[in-house]
Amino acid sequence: MLLSRNVTVGALRTSMRLEPEFWAALVDIARMENLSLDALCSRIDARRGTLARTAAIRLFATAYFGIRRAAGADAPNVVEAVFDEIAPEPVKRRLQA
Repeated sequence: MLLSRNVTVGALRTSMRLEPEFWAALVDIARMENLSLDALCSRIDARRGTLARTAAIRLFATAYFGIRRAAGADAPNVVEAVFDEIAPEPVKRRLQA
């Protein structure tokens, strides 16, 4: 079952449909990273490349917990490590320029 929620991504108010487990994961990630849910979704959206927004969010959440588990519970900059790991090459090149 998918749940629809409204989030602000950048300056755009949009509705996203995700499984309840992914909504819970996003809330947990935002809390652990001291970000609002909107800020987290905006950061993911800015680096999603050609992926659909919800696909990018699912990929990010899955990768986040995998990297956090491997790095340790109190690892710094996990969000950036996830972006470095999953960002498509064209996005990586654009961000480095």
